[in-house]
Amino acid sequence: LSILNKNFYGWFERVERGIYKLSDKGKEELKYFPKLVTYYGEVLSESEDP
Repeated sequence: LSILNKNFYGWFERVERGIYKLSDKGKEELKYFPKLVTYYGEVLSESEDP
């Protein structure tokens, strides 16, 4: 089983088979990981550039 499926910390919600989103709890707990939020925000921004 995947980390999303196990959902040990309650950070994810299943939208449909194979599709998950961040739960309200997951969004709230992102404040404890600001460097990761910044890093992955930059990675996503770069991947969206044409």
